[in-house]
Amino acid sequence: SPSEDTEGVTSQPWREVSERILRLRRDHKQQIQASDDRIHHFFEAIQASPNGVVLLDEQGRIEWCNLMGAEHWSIDLHRDHQQLIGNLLRDPQFLKLIQSNASEPVIMQARGSALNSRRRISVQKFAYGAGRVLLLSTDVTQIELAESMRQQFVANVSHEMRTPITVLMGFLETVQSLELKKDQQDQYLGMMMSQAQRMKSLV
Repeated sequence: SPSEDTEGVTSQPWREVSERILRLRRDHKQQIQASDDRIHHFFEAIQASPNGVVLLDEQGRIEWCNLMGAEHWSIDLHRDHQQLIGNLLRDPQFLKLIQSNASEPVIMQARGSALNSRRRISVQKFAYGAGRVLLLSTDVTQIELAESMRQQFVANVSHEMRTPITVLMGFLETVQSLELKKDQQDQYLGMMMSQAQRMKSLV
């Protein structure tokens, strides 16, 4: 019948349009989900970083930080969200870093409880976006300790080496400047050999 033919003609295109719209909606939802997954993985990676990351808005308010950043600065993101970083961290060295355009790292004391008060962190500031700031902090306590131990070791070795060298030089001057009998020469040479062996063992 004519009415059935008309209905078939009009319903077919609408069905195709409807299926296309549904397909586009499904694809759009999948794209949004994939984008959300990427953002989630990105934040998971930042959380796993051994470095602290703190994001500040244009006014210097805390927008977000990872777990290590919270540990370095004793930040509670729920409590301190949108707090001015300068109100929480009153260290003059830190405030100078925040107010300057410098991007060189600054070594300073970690903020927090007595448990981590001896921790030393390196802080670097990076500008991004429209006036926003990323603070990157790294625990350098062990590096500084290793450097201190290295300096002590070098100082101790230098001191230990100085004594046998002084003794050796004294014996050499004596042998060069004095007429010595064979047994005296042998005695001095034996002492010099002893000091040389001491230096060898130190090395």
